[in-house]
Amino acid sequence: MERCDALDGVVDGIVADPRLCDFSPLRDLPPCKNDVDKAGCFTQAQIAALEKVHKGPSSNGQKLGAEFFFSGVESYRGPSPEKSMLGQPHLLEFSWNVSGFPGDPRLYPDLYGPGLPSAHYSTGSNWLRFIVFGDSQYLLENFDFNSTSDVSTYFNATAPQLPSSPDLSAFRARGGKLIEYHGWGESNVNPAATVEFYEASAAVMGSIDRLKTFDRLFMVPGMTHCGGGPGAWAFDPLPILERWVEQGQAPDSIVGSNPDTGVTRPICAYPNVARLIRPGLDPSLASNFRCIAP
Repeated sequence: MERCDALDGVVDGIVADPRLCDFSPLRDLPPCKNDVDKAGCFTQAQIAALEKVHKGPSSNGQKLGAEFFFSGVESYRGPSPEKSMLGQPHLLEFSWNVSGFPGDPRLYPDLYGPGLPSAHYSTGSNWLRFIVFGDSQYLLENFDFNSTSDVSTYFNATAPQLPSSPDLSAFRARGGKLIEYHGWGESNVNPAATVEFYEASAAVMGSIDRLKTFDRLFMVPGMTHCGGGPGAWAFDPLPILERWVEQGQAPDSIVGSNPDTGVTRPICAYPNVARLIRPGLDPSLASNFRCIAP
């Protein structure tokens, strides 16, 4: 956050586009003295794990998915120490993103089920157990990204569940209009994968401008999973979609708000980004921003 908050011209605790942040866990995180885990530093194993998350999944040197860009939202705990942005105890909100707190019985090991200390661990484990391998005792940590068998089994089982063709020409031919949105602070579904899919769709259509005639993507800075976070994440896309379909008014931006802080901000149609019109203007008001090319 310290390194990249100001890249968008506003120091507000939000990294507008984490892809532009030159951050590497391996290079930038402080190592613990003598590799002893304590507050304010990271062990070598922790740094290596975070670097793997940042690099994205790969198998025998071949990329399998998009990189993950840390947005600074990972440490967000809501508007007060007592409550998170979703009105839940912040301890449980934190448990969505992490796993493995043997010293705290509230978080380990059975918060989301026997041996499932976090939502992510639970989702990944159950997907592998019941969709991929058909083994109710399968352990997430046993999946081997460098095993051709594991990787092919995973993709073969997942393909019917998650069709991934970026060719939306049939949807366009039927007169369809699509609004996509994703929070840059999301940790459950990689936001960079959504951008990757959108750009693949643009390649199929010939350009992003052609894709935008029926499909527009809105990346929301500072928004976590389906809402929440320090960003201006609250908005209703349905009336915007209705105006596009029924009146031909394609959205170039959507005004979002943060219910906790009152901040409003334009959410720009990708690839454009919101920038303060000039220094000194109030950054809490959407009217003081405009959408420009990055």
